[in-house]
Amino acid sequence: MDQQDSMRFEALMRQAEFRRQFRNSRVDVEWRVTLAAWALMVGIATTVTSYPPWFIFYGVPVVVVLHLIWLRDNFERNQQDARLMWSDYDAARATIGVEAQQAPQVQPLLQGVPTIAVTVILGVLIITLRFLHA
Repeated sequence: MDQQDSMRFEALMRQAEFRRQFRNSRVDVEWRVTLAAWALMVGIATTVTSYPPWFIFYGVPVVVVLHLIWLRDNFERNQQDARLMWSDYDAARATIGVEAQQAPQVQPLLQGVPTIAVTVILGVLIITLRFLHA
């Protein structure tokens, strides 16, 4: 391996590492936004008597839908970052003559299920409790 190959390998590995860190940062933000959405819905639920019923009936589903749309977009960006990271990693391996490795496959439907389920269940629970309380 000559000097140019070595420099290319190092650059590609640094780029793959940058993409991994960037993706991990996005996952951290995803959890913060998710917790904020849940806190907003719980906050609406705890102040049930302060708001008219229509506010909860329309407000909570809006929070749920916006959060789910944001989660889907965030998941797609994470998948794109993962593909680019593995592409850089494979290119680096090819530079040193090592066979490319199969990227781990993430089941798109299963990765976000717990977050989506909690968001939807919390929203339904808040609306149900509000109308049982009324």
